[in-house]
Amino acid sequence: MGLEAVELVLKIEDALEIKIPDAEASSVVTVGDLVQVVILNQLRSSTPPIIEGEALQRLVFERLRDIIADEFSLDPYRIQLDSELRRDLKTD
Repeated sequence: MGLEAVELVLKIEDALEIKIPDAEASSVVTVGDLVQVVILNQLRSSTPPIIEGEALQRLVFERLRDIIADEFSLDPYRIQLDSELRRDLKTD
């Protein structure tokens, strides 16, 4: 993971009050992968989310989309679940 990706993970951890293990963070390729990693870590936390399924996935995606857009000065609507962080969003 490059420096920009590490900074993004730290920002996500702070914003969502979770810890993402390095091994999981380094396996992320797409925004969808990142959504799944965040959901898994939220479910492991001491205060799991009160919603589930597609509603949880949509909520996490929208939150991550806003964080990514802010961090990299991107149009949030350019960010999709299948967007690759390195290739499409130029995070590294």
